[in-house]
Amino acid sequence: MTALNVVVVLAVVLCALLVAVLLVTRRGDKGRRAPGDAPRAPAPRPRPGAPALQPSPQDAGAMAAHALRCLEQGNLDGAHTSLQALLLLGDTGPMSKVEAFLHLAEVYARRGERPKARNMVDKALELDPDLAAAQRMAARLEADR
Repeated sequence: MTALNVVVVLAVVLCALLVAVLLVTRRGDKGRRAPGDAPRAPAPRPRPGAPALQPSPQDAGAMAAHALRCLEQGNLDGAHTSLQALLLLGDTGPMSKVEAFLHLAEVYARRGERPKARNMVDKALELDPDLAAAQRMAARLEADR
């Protein structure tokens, strides 16, 4: 074999490797298919009304902490969203449902939405009629009328 033949063989091998690398690389590109690849099926969509995720207790704890942080910073919308989500989950983590209802009552009271605030206090008192904090908030809401 002459030197020229060796160079030609090496060039052909390198071209084949380059083509293989390009084909493999293109398979990883989103939305592109290499020649001969079968079309990909779209990802399944969740059924309407089906829960997307099952939150863990750590998620509830993080939401409760976020709600309290938002209240401290005056971010009433953030606190409202987190507290509503906690109550919808059913697991309020380190915060009791009574506390969640009282914090929501505080959000509504600070927004000036007294009827909604009173409704949240009533829900807290249904769960714990002897809770002094709920009784104080109910009295404060009555006095603000």
